[in-house]
Amino acid sequence: MLLKREMLEQPDGAVWESFEIKGGKIVLTSKGRELFRERPETWKELRSYKKRAMGAPALQSFPVVREHFASGGNSDVYTLSEGLAVKEAHLTGSLFFTVERMDRLLNVVESNVPRWIDIPDHYGLLFASHLRKQYLLMQKIDSGVTVQNVLTPGEMSDEQAAALEAEFGDIGQAEVDEVGERYEEAHDILTASLEDRGYNPAEYLTDWHEGNVLVERLETPVAGSPLKMWVIDQ
Repeated sequence: MLLKREMLEQPDGAVWESFEIKGGKIVLTSKGRELFRERPETWKELRSYKKRAMGAPALQSFPVVREHFASGGNSDVYTLSEGLAVKEAHLTGSLFFTVERMDRLLNVVESNVPRWIDIPDHYGLLFASHLRKQYLLMQKIDSGVTVQNVLTPGEMSDEQAAALEAEFGDIGQAEVDEVGERYEEAHDILTASLEDRGYNPAEYLTDWHEGNVLVERLETPVAGSPLKMWVIDQ
């Protein structure tokens, strides 16, 4: 049951929407509001997802939801539907402030960073006192391969090894070195861009490491880079 609706204007002019529910909130970012206008069936997909998350059968019209995709830190990521994923995070921090920080970082990326560096869209989140986890709806990056998977493959699960093989095939040392170099370059570019906008990089790149940057190989290089880096979990 929705108790209260509120519009939240962000520093960049974007408008979020907040719905108060018993013991918590549902928050839609501006990207999320666009998503639900364009794909209203997402509401039913999420209802089916919720049933599976609570241990009940999914809706017959949306049987394939909540397929495990990746794990890391204090969260697990599941596929919802085409291009969409849900992060289930434990209650050790506030996803609301994470999404706020990532949204501002995305604004910097979209306006002042070469397009081989990007951030997945964050659409909305649900948190409530009676739930054991927080739920974040976000764009799904198909490969799921992190820089860490490439640089330290010995630490991968079988699932991660299969994803690396699918994305890069028989990867050679030259490609491994380039992934490492692009990862360092991405950090330098983001740091400089944040400083140019008057932001403190330490407040926006709070958890920068190899496991929090996804990497994809590009068929057509972008701005001279054959790789794309997706920044996550800052």
